[in-house]
Parts: sequence; C-alpha cells; structure tokens
Amino acid sequence: MGLRDIFKFRDLPESETSKPFLEHLEDLRWTIVKMAIALILAMVVCFCFRSALVQIMQRPLRDIDPTIGALRALAITDSFTISFRLAFYAGIVVSFPLLLYFMAEFVLPALTAMEKRFLFPAILVSTALFLTGVLAAYYWLLPKTILFFFRDTQSLGWAPTWTVQEYYAFVTRFTIAFGLAFELPVVVLALV
Repeated sequence: MGLRDIFKFRDLPESETSKPFLEHLEDLRWTIVKMAIALILAMVVCFCFRSALVQIMQRPLRDIDPTIGALRALAITDSFTISFRLAFYAGIVVSFPLLLYFMAEFVLPALTAMEKRFLFPAILVSTALFLTGVLAAYYWLLPKTILFFFRDTQSLGWAPTWTVQEYYAFVTRFTIAFGLAFELPVVVLALV
C-alpha cells in the first residue's frame, strides 16, 4: 500500500461536478450563520426563562444542604453576566439537534450514498447520547461531586460559601462536558 492509496479521495461520478473552493467557503459561511442564528434564538428563549434555569441549577446544591442554597454574588453585574452565560450553555443544549443538522447539511454533498444513509440515525443517536450525558451528569454524578467538595471543604475547617459565578461555571461545564463525553461512541464509530 503506497502513500497515494492512503490519501486517495473518492472519484466523483460523471453526473456530479466539483465546486470551486470559494463556493465551499460560501457554503461554510452560511452554515456558520445558520448555526449562530439557531444558538442565539435558543439563548434568547433560555434567557427569558432564567429564573427557572437558576432554580434548576441550584437544586443539587439545595438537596445537599438547604442552608448553602444561597450563593454569594460578589460583582455588581453578576446577575446579568451569569444569566447570560447560563442562557448560552442552556442554548447549546437546546439547539444541539439543530447544530448537528446544520453541520450534517454542510457535509452531506461530500458523502457517498452509503454514508448518507447513516447520517440521520447518527444525528438522532448523537442527540440522544448528548442529552443522556447531560442528564446523567445532572441527576447522578453532579450531586455526588458537589457533596464530595462540600464535605472536603468542611473537613478542612472552612465554611463552604461558594460564589454564584464559580458554582454556575462548574455546573454548566461539568454537564456539557459529560454530554460531549457521551458522544465518544459516535465519534469512534465515525472513525472506524
């Protein structure tokens, strides 16, 4: 097997013509614009429900000890900036199926018929795995992790008074990271 065989691209059928490079960039630009619009709309919707999001995010903390449910806001703009970040992360979760669809729409013309056949099920499985990861992290692992850090802080003789910014940054990154980690089977399958 030579180097040429490793980097061999599939030949286009005679009915298909390849697009110039700038047209591919234009398609990529429109894909990014559509993804940004979907994310921004999801963020706006999530921002409108920020009170409910705050209650959802603080539930694991209140379940451990109701006295520490009151987090400390240290900056004047914390309520707005943290709400915006929370809406951003929640917007990613809400718009994830659309973001996957737009990425697939961009890649679709380059795929063979066999690859196209597996694309829609892959999007469904990816969405289900992502949401499973987020929910598993939120309902199962996050309470245990918060309890561990809460007890560890107390064992050192410190009062666990966490700030709003630190807590929300930890919770959102933790749950999104688990959602993405649950995507690994799809990534491995795509690479095989």
